[in-house]
Amino acid sequence: MRKNKNNKGGSFVRVVDLAVFRRIPRRLFEQVRGRSWSVDRLYEFAPVFLADETNNYFWIFESDRRIEGILWAVIDALSEKLNVIVCSGIVPEDAHRFLRRFTKDFNAANSGIALKEKINWLTTQPEMFNKMGGNALKTVMVEV
Repeated sequence: MRKNKNNKGGSFVRVVDLAVFRRIPRRLFEQVRGRSWSVDRLYEFAPVFLADETNNYFWIFESDRRIEGILWAVIDALSEKLNVIVCSGIVPEDAHRFLRRFTKDFNAANSGIALKEKINWLTTQPEMFNKMGGNALKTVMVEV
């Protein structure tokens, strides 16, 4: 597992093993507001997500060997952007700095996809991202 230090003394660790995924406290997923999926189904389909190592990225944020946060992002090959699905238990600014470094490292690896610098975040609180230079997209997801 590759560790990436953040400013608070903890580190981001990529999850590639089902046993590590199962150690993630359910509360970190349950506290995500506005999610359209069940936590039970996420844990049920975890092996499928983890097997798709080129598109799905899960990181835990550890401090003192305790899992304090979860970050889940998906690469959209068509838009060449990183889409954040879940950021829970982590300060968004810290997660964003980490993801910017990840994007640079990913692009340096010449994977065939050159990720753009802008990162899309699913959120119920878009105003929280204004201070980070965020702009709400013009497209809106509609459930019918």
